[in-house]
Amino acid sequence: MNRQEKRKIRLEINNLMDQECNSCKYQKKTGDEKFNFCLNECPVAKQLQSLSKKLESNAKLSNSIDEIKTGDWDDDEELYLLNHANRFPVAHLSMRLNRSPKSVRNKIGQLKEKQAAISS
Repeated sequence: MNRQEKRKIRLEINNLMDQECNSCKYQKKTGDEKFNFCLNECPVAKQLQSLSKKLESNAKLSNSIDEIKTGDWDDDEELYLLNHANRFPVAHLSMRLNRSPKSVRNKIGQLKEKQAAISS
């Protein structure tokens, strides 16, 4: 799901809440009566839950280990490593770059060797 699709879902959630929930007779109630109705009976709440599940399931997928990048490093990734390797631990860098920690460690070593060869 791309950024535009996520935005569309969030806007739909906001619009539903503005149009339906603000004018709901249960909105004026307090305590259990309001929450029981919203959680168990309200069709709008069910729509909201369905929309939010789309966003949640996408977030879980994007954090999946299956999406760890492999293969060639692009220039932006190398530049990020050069600028941040001394500031952050490998675990953080691997998370940000969506690479395995072993791959990040190896790449940092390669980049340091290149830098040493260029400076001498």
